[in-house]
Amino acid sequence: MAHPLSKSLVYQKFLGLSLILFIVAFLLYATFLAIFTTIVLRTRHPQEYYSLTGFNFDSDLCKNVSLALNSSGLKETSDRILQITMYVILGLLLAKNIWAIVSYMRIAWSKTFTFFLEIVAVVLNFYFIFDYDYQNNVTMRCPIQWQIGAFGLFIGYIALFYYIQYIPIIGLAVGEIEPLMTEAKNHRLDMLYELAADFEILKFQFLSCFNRCCTCCFIAPLHYKQNDFTKQWKWWKKFKKQLLESCAREADEDEVEDESEDKEMDKNEQLLHEVRHGLHQLTQTKNRSVSAQPKPGKQFTHKGTKPVGNRK
Repeated sequence: MAHPLSKSLVYQKFLGLSLILFIVAFLLYATFLAIFTTIVLRTRHPQEYYSLTGFNFDSDLCKNVSLALNSSGLKETSDRILQITMYVILGLLLAKNIWAIVSYMRIAWSKTFTFFLEIVAVVLNFYFIFDYDYQNNVTMRCPIQWQIGAFGLFIGYIALFYYIQYIPIIGLAVGEIEPLMTEAKNHRLDMLYELAADFEILKFQFLSCFNRCCTCCFIAPLHYKQNDFTKQWKWWKKFKKQLLESCAREADEDEVEDESEDKEMDKNEQLLHEVRHGLHQLTQTKNRSVSAQPKPGKQFTHKGTKPVGNRK
């Protein structure tokens, strides 16, 4: 799996529509968490409103407290914009996660756990921002809404680890412990193949749905191309090396050394290919020279004479 050819084939598959789907899914979920956190920070704890209105801290009195608020905790235009935007994002996330669960359900049930976490976070967030009739003009949430919203935000940040675990510069610095460093590199390589497989499945599901809905513009999945893998993705290696040198110089110096080892391996592979090509040409030349020589037992003399061999 660590062979340059295997990596090149994985990059050819992943650096395309699969990568676009991953980036879109990550940005959509990051936007969801950012807006969710903003709404929570703009909302005060319900106990402040209970103390302001003189009611006991009881969930059954939430309606009375909301109606008693005159000037405190009123919604602003920005609050309504955030709420409407959140409703749209919640719908997109719910559709995306249901689609992902259906795609992975027949392959591996363990893959659906992360998407179930996202759905739980979406449902809890919806209950947190949902307005009852007496909450249309106030930002105050009932105590049960506040508790569920806090737990939903916690679940949302846990589900975020599914996306950020694939970022190379995010991880534990284990450069001083060689066995752990080797194990971490192997694990990260496994994660690369896992990520490519995950979004390759989603890519084919997306193309299948798109081709069913739009029969006039059929899009066929791309296949591998016959290229010299020693010349592929040089820009990616250069970018990765610069990124590691600037962001993780001390924690991942061995990774930078691996880039030079990969280049040396590429040169060795190219040299081996040239040697094999030369041996193949020598073999063909030898075969032609052997086929041009007369076969034994069928030697002939000069013209006018009979064959020398095979006389009865």
